Amino acid sequence: MQKTVLILILICSFSVKSQNALDLVNAGNAVAKDTDPVPLEKRWFSHLDLVFAVASSTEYDYKILNDAGNIRSGAQTELENKAAYGLLYSYSYPIFKKFTLGAVGGFQHQVQQSITALKAGAVMRYHFVDYESVNLNFMLAGNIALNDKIDSNFSNLRLGLQIPVTRVDGFVMNLNIFGDFNNFTYNESILEDVNDDPSRITFRSYGLSLGIQF
Repeated sequence: MQKTVLILILICSFSVKSQNALDLVNAGNAVAKDTDPVPLEKRWFSHLDLVFAVASSTEYDYKILNDAGNIRSGAQTELENKAAYGLLYSYSYPIFKKFTLGAVGGFQHQVQQSITALKAGAVMRYHFVDYESVNLNFMLAGNIALNDKIDSNFSNLRLGLQIPVTRVDGFVMNLNIFGDFNNFTYNESILEDVNDDPSRITFRSYGLSLGIQF
């Protein structure tokens, strides 16, 4: 019952679409009050997460060209909001009290325009009680292009709140609910009846990940 209540707290905190990180901190503190404190220890640990997200906004920026191929103006249009999925692995270590810093890598696929990219970056976590309990996490990662459809860039930001769900054979099973900003430099024209020179596609998404800590 307690785990169900914790998950509902998180879902409600995101359902109001708050952009204030302080709201996430308050939600994490509320969950942490029901967790027994455990002495912190200095050790390396890993996360492996299966990620799923749905875009709330998908913006395509481009330049309108005339018949001679010269730029007439810049423009932006909204594309259909679709899902994304991926897999992330991180390896972290405490840097000072209640904070850990880790390297993160993996891949993500955006269904809109079928964009697939590798990811590499860093993730910082603030642990409310200990390293296996509720944490507020911030990820900054780069998109590594796998083909000419996009260029590699460093523009994926993610803010999430993670809680432990259960423990199985020494592994901690986690649920992470997050907001995500991801910007791709895009190289293929996608509009019909428009002479467009593509610039970028920006995804603003909400999602969740299910994973294990070990």
